[in-house]
Amino acid sequence: MQNILIQFGGNLSMITAIAAGGAVGAVMRYGVFMVTPLLLGAAFPYNTIIVNIVGSFFMGVFVTYFNIAQNLSPELKAFLTLGLLGGFTTFSAFTLDFLKMWESEQMVYAMLYVLTSVIFSILAIFGGVIVAKTLIA
Repeated sequence: MQNILIQFGGNLSMITAIAAGGAVGAVMRYGVFMVTPLLLGAAFPYNTIIVNIVGSFFMGVFVTYFNIAQNLSPELKAFLTLGLLGGFTTFSAFTLDFLKMWESEQMVYAMLYVLTSVIFSILAIFGGVIVAKTLIA
């Protein structure tokens, strides 16, 4: 256990990069959560769907770019993926939205929400890969 703590705490630049990215991503998510109900209404959790699909898209873009641009620091990669996108997307909010719909007996909306979120997030990560490969090539 001590070795794990030493290794975790020994890479302060990596921890700082992830923490900074997480802070930026969380603030971005907050912005989406404030604006989306004004634009699309609050009856359905569009905000969670949006952040998860957009986050999946950019995960595809970043990971594809990382495979090509070998000279990027591990801290920058961690800032963008673990930090920024980790703070921006939210699976816990997704599951809470599902639970609320399920408990209020909105089964059709709950299932539609799960299917929409999962299918479009998977499509978005592939879309991100395609866009990144097209722009880089």
